Amino acid sequence: MTAAILGGIVALLVLAAILRRARRMKRLEAGRVEGARRLGWKYDGRGVDYRIAGGGLGPRWKLDCAVETVDGRSVRRVRWTCDHPRASDLELMILGSRAEAFLNNPLLRAAAEEARKRGTRMPAGLLIGEELEFLGQAERMRLAEGWSLRVRYRLVGEVVASSRLADLLRAWPATEDKRFRPEGLLRMSWRREGVWVECPGALYDIRTLEQIVKVGLELVKALGRRGDDVYRSNAPASA
Repeated sequence: MTAAILGGIVALLVLAAILRRARRMKRLEAGRVEGARRLGWKYDGRGVDYRIAGGGLGPRWKLDCAVETVDGRSVRRVRWTCDHPRASDLELMILGSRAEAFLNNPLLRAAAEEARKRGTRMPAGLLIGEELEFLGQAERMRLAEGWSLRVRYRLVGEVVASSRLADLLRAWPATEDKRFRPEGLLRMSWRREGVWVECPGALYDIRTLEQIVKVGLELVKALGRRGDDVYRSNAPASA
């Protein structure tokens, strides 16, 4: 009898947790839909699978929340992207102090090397392959307290450091999820595909997503203003 009672209590607790999560997901979705409408963004999707797109008179961008399947595991992530400006290679990365400390873990590097040898990928949200190689070669510059800027060319770092990006990273809005720490989750990059801002997870409120968009657009603005100068200054001298 005691075991049956305990089993019933556990089942009720599990059911209550599922219902709380479902209510939270519905509340967050309603907030995202209304927030996107207020901000003039296009919102598509349902539940935790959604896409937000914007641009208006400025750079066109999109923010996707989707599942990536890596080695048979499903990993959900949010990724903000803008196709312009594009770099000729991976030229810049911005990491929070927590993410950077995680990268210094020798076990992670060993796992990344093993995955490279096997020709497989590590879970999304972890820096692998060319990103780890880039971080080992790039110059490190200070951006804001708690954030590290890694660049291939110093001029790129100087342009980004003189922008409003540091202010935006310091002024992160309060979110519903008290455990959310942008310096432990967020990473930004400038690469062949354009400008990316990435964050693992899905249950983000509209304030968090709006700040991600602001961060991405400020990075696009800074890089677009001086991107051509970077390549001219680092181009080989003509014979």
